[in-house]
Amino acid sequence: MQRFTNGKPRIATVEECKAPWGGYADGRNFRCGLCGHRFKPGDYWRWIYNPGNLGNFMVCEDCDGESVAKVFESNYAEYKTMKNGKYWKFTGL
Repeated sequence: MQRFTNGKPRIATVEECKAPWGGYADGRNFRCGLCGHRFKPGDYWRWIYNPGNLGNFMVCEDCDGESVAKVFESNYAEYKTMKNGKYWKFTGL
């Protein structure tokens, strides 16, 4: 079996869709880190190594590209602004 951490595109399998991801044993966190798409068997996906402090993530085919790490970091910056502002209540923090 090819390791997903090599950063190459993969096609989601039934096993991957049911595997534990991100602390949940039922596969519910097997999703795109940019748009939130939940991967289903047959979907394109790719694991992204992100050496920054935000951690690694996965992307779907529609979100994949050369600047995915920059988009991820931009999304996180927006989230931080929102959670520290008027939307703090919705973040559970």
